[in-house]
Amino acid sequence: SLQRAVGFFGEDTNAIVAGCGVSGILFALIFNVIDSIGSACMSAVSQNYSVGKYKNIATIIKFSLLLSIMVFVIIGIPLLLSGRQLISIFLAEEIASRNQLTEATQAGWLKLSIFVGCSIFYGSMQCLNNTICGCRSSLIAVINTAIVTVLRVSITAILLYCTPELNLTVFIWLILVVPITWVLSTIFSTFYLLYTWKKYIKHTG
Repeated sequence: SLQRAVGFFGEDTNAIVAGCGVSGILFALIFNVIDSIGSACMSAVSQNYSVGKYKNIATIIKFSLLLSIMVFVIIGIPLLLSGRQLISIFLAEEIASRNQLTEATQAGWLKLSIFVGCSIFYGSMQCLNNTICGCRSSLIAVINTAIVTVLRVSITAILLYCTPELNLTVFIWLILVVPITWVLSTIFSTFYLLYTWKKYIKHTG
């Protein structure tokens, strides 16, 4: 399916797959940092939840979201500015043909730019989902993750099944499926936390 999805770029689809793989490695620079912020958020929320300091949880969420935005500014923007060159450098030794290198770099850059541009949503998803875990509602977080995963797989399968000849537009949508699920997960977590927040404040007076 992946080879079929990227076939419009050129004959050697393996080069395109390699380009997308390198973009994933570069995005991991943001991915790992945001995951660490999410874990720290869960730990801090759990400590405050245990002692009934519910109002502190809101401050922790705001601070965690601010850190996620800072990650985008400090790491994401430089990646956007230098990503094309970095991908080309990574692939230079693997791909000898200049045409194939150009195609692979183009595909990798497209994926990297979309993921980095939407990384704020990934940060929001991680912070809010980890907040739910910190509030001892791990089952809700698991259900949230399961739903968005099923949606991600289903949308991808539908796109591949319903499109006889894939083009650049469909390829972009295949990449966008992941950020879309980040947004959906963030919306779900936000509504759940707003509901529980009212309950906690009412409980504490």
